[in-house]
Parts: sequence; C-alpha cells; structure tokens
Amino acid sequence: MAIAVVFAGIPFLAAILRRSPRREGKEPEKINLRQYLDSFDEARLPEAYRLALDTRKFEIDLYWRRATYFWAFIAAALAAYGAVQQIDKSEDRYHLSVIAACLGLVFSFAWYCVNRGSKQWQENWENHISLLEGAITGPLFATKVERLPPEGFTEWLTRPILGPASFSVSKINQMVSLFVALLWLPILLRTLLPVSPSMAVDWFVLAMLALTEIACVFIWTLGRTAQTNHDVNAWRSRTDIKPPDESRGRGRQE
Repeated sequence: MAIAVVFAGIPFLAAILRRSPRREGKEPEKINLRQYLDSFDEARLPEAYRLALDTRKFEIDLYWRRATYFWAFIAAALAAYGAVQQIDKSEDRYHLSVIAACLGLVFSFAWYCVNRGSKQWQENWENHISLLEGAITGPLFATKVERLPPEGFTEWLTRPILGPASFSVSKINQMVSLFVALLWLPILLRTLLPVSPSMAVDWFVLAMLALTEIACVFIWTLGRTAQTNHDVNAWRSRTDIKPPDESRGRGRQE
C-alpha cells in the first residue's frame, strides 16, 4: 500500500512543479523573418552563418559525448544489479538491488531527457542555418539530393537492405534511451514484488522509491531551459600594478 502511494504521487508532484506563476513582461517577443534578418548587420551575416555552423557541429559532438557518459553509468548500474544477486544475505541483496535499480532508472530517464534537450538545441542551430544561408550560400542545407529510383531486379532487391534510408539517428537514439528507461521499471518491480498488506513497512525501500520519484519529476519539470526574458547583475574587476615607493627608490640611489 505504501509503495502504491509513493508511485501515485508522481503526477501530483509534477503538476505542482509545472504550475509556476507567469511574470508579466518576461515573455520573449515573437518576430517574423524580416525582423530576424534585420537583427544582423549585412556585413556580419557571413560571420553569423559561420558561427551557427560551428555551434551546430559542437552540439552534435556533445550529443554523442553525453551518450557515452550515460552509457557508462547505466552499464555500471546494470552490472551492480547483477552482482548483488550473488549475495547470500537476503535483506542485503534486497536493499542493494533496489538501490541499483533506482540508480539505473534515474540515469536512463535523465539520458532520455538529455537526448531530447540536445536535439532541441541542435535543431535550433539548424533553423538558424536555414534562415541565414539564403543570403550567404543559397539553399544548401535546405536542398535534399537523393538517388534515382532503383532499376533492375538486383537493385530493387538490395536497395531496401543495403541502400540509404531516411532514418533519423538522433530519433533512434532517443527511442533506445526511452526503451532502456522503461526496461528498468520491470526490473524494479521484480525486486519489489511480491508485496502483501501483512508485510512490515520497509522505510529504507520507501525512501529510495521516494527519492527516485522526486529525482525523475525534478528532471522532467525543473530541468527544462527557461523560456522567459531575465535580468542579470554584472560586476567588473580590475587588476593594477601598485606604483613603486619613490622615497625608497631615492634611498637606494643614495
């Protein structure tokens, strides 16, 4: 019963955190294409285009670096879950299995959300490129060049297997990360079950489940990029050289 209460609190906690009050005057202004292009000096358009290209490449590089980072943690959690199954003492095995499954679930869910966030920023810079390239290079990225339809029996047979296809690498990676996150749910349930009303409440397990729930809800709600205007404070420091003591200089000369 207590475990069901913990899981039932997920949508209520998420709804409370998502209901943040809107601050008047902080919403970003929507602009059209002409206003967007007028935001750049004509002489600076090539530099803006180059910066958008470089930042897009940087975001793609970070995308796969993050994937490697999360794969290491998820693999470690899965290895730890398998290792603790060899422990003889049932209570220690039970608690350590819950810890490993909760860690794997949080890491996998975070990986899925990070993949979506990385994709959002990658598309942001791709949209900048699409808007700027018309005045710089022409519709290079906006133009898609494909092979001609297959000709002959052999090509019709091999093209669907060996030929190119319009799969999205980032979308497939997102699906894999979601699958891995969902895979930890039955692993966690396998560890918790069977549960009966006559069983004593294990406060350690309830605490671990509550922390896992809070972590996932915080990632989903508070981990989003702010979409409002904001003000900042700024300070400027200065480093200077203290002038030499003139009296000491005269004393050394004498």
